[in-house]
Amino acid sequence: MKNERSEVLYILFNNCVFAKNDGKLAAVLGYGKNSRTTISKIKEGIAVTDKTINDIWKKLCDTFFMSDEELCVVAESVALGRNLLSELQGCYGVGKEWFDDAFAALLTENYPALPKRFEKVLSSNLQDMKQRASEIYYGMLAYAYITYKNIIPYTAAGARGLHTRLYGMNEMLAKLFPANSRAFTATQRAIETDLADEHLNILKLIYNLRAIFANYAEEDYFEYYLRGKGHLLEVGDDSFWVYPNEKFAAGSVVYYFSVIATKSKLRGAYNVMKLCAANERRDSFQLAESYNFIFLVANDREHTQILQITDYKSGTIAYAVYSYDYDTRVLELEFCDDSKNIFALPRVMKCIELDEPKERDEKVWANILGELLKDRCRNFILEAVNSSVESEYVYLNEYSVTNVIIDRKNVVLFIENNGQKQCFTIPVDAYPFFAKLSPLEFVSVARLKRSGELFVCWNNLGQYLPFSAFEVEGC
Repeated sequence: MKNERSEVLYILFNNCVFAKNDGKLAAVLGYGKNSRTTISKIKEGIAVTDKTINDIWKKLCDTFFMSDEELCVVAESVALGRNLLSELQGCYGVGKEWFDDAFAALLTENYPALPKRFEKVLSSNLQDMKQRASEIYYGMLAYAYITYKNIIPYTAAGARGLHTRLYGMNEMLAKLFPANSRAFTATQRAIETDLADEHLNILKLIYNLRAIFANYAEEDYFEYYLRGKGHLLEVGDDSFWVYPNEKFAAGSVVYYFSVIATKSKLRGAYNVMKLCAANERRDSFQLAESYNFIFLVANDREHTQILQITDYKSGTIAYAVYSYDYDTRVLELEFCDDSKNIFALPRVMKCIELDEPKERDEKVWANILGELLKDRCRNFILEAVNSSVESEYVYLNEYSVTNVIIDRKNVVLFIENNGQKQCFTIPVDAYPFFAKLSPLEFVSVARLKRSGELFVCWNNLGQYLPFSAFEVEGC
């Protein structure tokens, strides 16, 4: 598809991507009644001036926080989604229940399962698109899914049935990718929060569904998301932050940052634990709150840096503007007003220099926290993750994965529990994510709350496999 602005707007407007009708869109963009005629002209392919096109284009970008490229990506996703449905309909015929099978084949790249006519004509193009432009590929599937399933956010009836259909979609995806527990939980949260919006439109559905599909289908989606979004502060994998000039005493608070690593040294996110000293003993720290921090990379258009804060217990999300001074290691947070600081986070935090503390108080902190780091931090992380009301699992500290070996035939894990060592073996072709698995990935053991079944968990990948999937023997 060409990227001429008039053509892009023609597709977006004719498919009601932003609003239910021309009048609603004109009102959202801040235009008067006459602008409905302009929007109608664009929809009908009637020529309008370049100035008018550029004015509407800018208003769309500003109103919906989109870049020029994103408008083109969404338009191409819509056009290709419509074409995809038309091609598949021609292959399967009218009146047959074919969409779920075709959608599953497209999402899992099982192109030979599609009708031969379709597979020969389009599968190579689809494979190339997925490699070259995955956002368009998943956007195309999102629009095709929305259209075929008749997911309409603009009517009362459509809004009432929307969540039921989306929950059903999540159950279907979970059957296609049974190991990807992270994607299932993330989709549930997206349906309950991001898609529970009285102003929901097709644009927001496309954005959310393409992320949901990618999160299920791409084992390293979370890795790529963090690598593209999350900025690290260059203070090491583990760091401790206190109020400036804070002295250690009963009631003292320290924030423990632990990196959720990616394959890029500069990108990632943080598990953040708020630890409180119950008394003046140095080993009395207790976990008070737990969060996920993503320091989003600066927006080139607005030159702002945003911190996304997620509370582990409730899943609640908040945002703050942040700045960080690399020389003084001071982090400053700015909220719109006090009511937006819903987690009561410090406005200013200073990172303790563990290796070369300078001031007296900092030396005291470094001495205390160095011991804490060695003895208890892994327990704090597991306790933080277990505190999540969203989690279906309890992570078990008494199990230790001591080694992982991946060869041409098998993935082998060595797991120790109460002095007993066992060898867990599974064929390397049993699950697609094994193809990209590194032996260095963090692995833990968890118990499913509702059944008590034990699982091996690749936490950063969101992949969970039951013990029953492995051959187990003593070692």
